[in-house]
Amino acid sequence: MTNDRLAIAIPTYNRHQILRENLELMLPEIIEHGIKVYISDDSSDDLTKEMVSELMRIYPNIEYTRNEHRLGHDRNCISTLGKPGQTYVWYLGDSQIICPGGIKRVLEVIGEKPYDFIAVNSLHRCISTPSKVYTDANEFFVDLAWHTTLTGATIYRTGKLFTKDYDRYLGSNFMQLGILLQELLDSSTGICWLNENLIYGNEKKGGSYWNSQVFKVFAEDWVDFIYSLPEGYTHDNKVKVMKSHSDNTGLFNERSYLAYRLSDRLDLKSYYKYYGKLKYATSLDIFDVFKIAITPKLLVKRRFEKTYGKFIP
Repeated sequence: MTNDRLAIAIPTYNRHQILRENLELMLPEIIEHGIKVYISDDSSDDLTKEMVSELMRIYPNIEYTRNEHRLGHDRNCISTLGKPGQTYVWYLGDSQIICPGGIKRVLEVIGEKPYDFIAVNSLHRCISTPSKVYTDANEFFVDLAWHTTLTGATIYRTGKLFTKDYDRYLGSNFMQLGILLQELLDSSTGICWLNENLIYGNEKKGGSYWNSQVFKVFAEDWVDFIYSLPEGYTHDNKVKVMKSHSDNTGLFNERSYLAYRLSDRLDLKSYYKYYGKLKYATSLDIFDVFKIAITPKLLVKRRFEKTYGKFIP
């Protein structure tokens, strides 16, 4: 019997092996609770389709869609979230795995109160914010918007989706967060934050899609995305949140900048290209970033290894 309270929806792109491994790990609990799985495939080959067909022999309660033309990150997000008819949808990245007991825990929370959204912690993120219910969208925005960039950290009530136009977030790389923040402004029940490690990433996934364009995604796109949010989020809070992702993930701390210099992602050209947005996305003095960008790599390597240990590309 299909569970009518919760579904899992997964957008995917050319990760059939990792997705198979993830689904096989989650399948015992998915089967136990009768959770329907929706997969929206943006891949450039048929390998994901073939893999899903094999899994459906074990668990037929999977709905697979192969996009005729590649939708891209943001449009596939909208398409994926629009598929489930269950009361809630756990929007899960194709490299993310729900921890054993995670589905049961979310079903318990759903049974307590009809929150519009539920956010959960990830195994390797140290977040001190205790579990609580946020009814003030700006408070959640400041505390945890940075964390809910993670595809898999949010469960959406389907009845709260598509009440607004999401076109402003197309091309942002943060569509799933844009939808959450847009709808949260008018939510009567708010978002239940569970500081419980209910998801984790598959370590075999390799680098994320944005690794090679970290300044484009988490400086330029991130700052533009935050500015594009409705006026219900105050300007002062937007400025805080722009830096919060880097502050909490270390993506733009000194160690990372040194590593970017050594891996040819930071040089004078990239510094000037992204300076206008980078200065808002990092708490490190922007002049210090400039100095790293112009320092010869041999000296940067010495500094890195003296302070942080051996550099591993």
